[in-house]
Amino acid sequence: MVEPISRASDRVAAQLRRALLTGTWPVGARLPPERTLAETLGVNRLTLRAALAQLEAQGLIRARQGDGVRVLDLRTSGSLDLLGDLVALGDKGLVADLLGVRRAVAAEAVALAVARATPTDLAHIEALADLQGAEADPRAFLMRDLELGRAVVRAARSLPMELLMNALAPVYRDHPHLPDALFGHADAVRRSYQGVVALLRAGDPEAARSAVQHTLQIIDTLTLEALP
Repeated sequence: MVEPISRASDRVAAQLRRALLTGTWPVGARLPPERTLAETLGVNRLTLRAALAQLEAQGLIRARQGDGVRVLDLRTSGSLDLLGDLVALGDKGLVADLLGVRRAVAAEAVALAVARATPTDLAHIEALADLQGAEADPRAFLMRDLELGRAVVRAARSLPMELLMNALAPVYRDHPHLPDALFGHADAVRRSYQGVVALLRAGDPEAARSAVQHTLQIIDTLTLEALP
């Protein structure tokens, strides 16, 4: 059976993306000619071009007439959807930095939600927290953890935070070792949910911001220790 072009281009894009992220071609280098690269990867040039278009959209490369395809510096041009691929490389330091971003966003989201959440928002968040208290399935626990995070961000009434959540969520969803590490300390995480509910009802944004940062720092330290 012939592999569909879209699936083949996704596969080739993933292969090239990993090569780019691991430094096979340094920043500023020119990729091999299209014909050579297609032959090396065992695909036709149409499939290769579709894959390269994906990488260009992510800010990893740039194609210019007469100059070929150049490697860009992801620190200045890369998009957020590269996070999942970077985490897949197994850099624990990167995971720690990612959790740090999550802490900052979560703390600010809860602080905003203290001031902006409606009674309906609070009831929904509390219901999700209660469901987590009895959840025994690690995968379901993670999915609801993401749902609860979205509920808090939605209660904060911040569209930029919601868009950032859209970028971060696939990283947790697509890498099983992260939910496994999180569920390894499920009791601490469950207590944090009830803590968030209490903070939202207490009505003190500054206290909420500080408490969330402190609690997540403890949970994230435990999570990192549990990662392989």
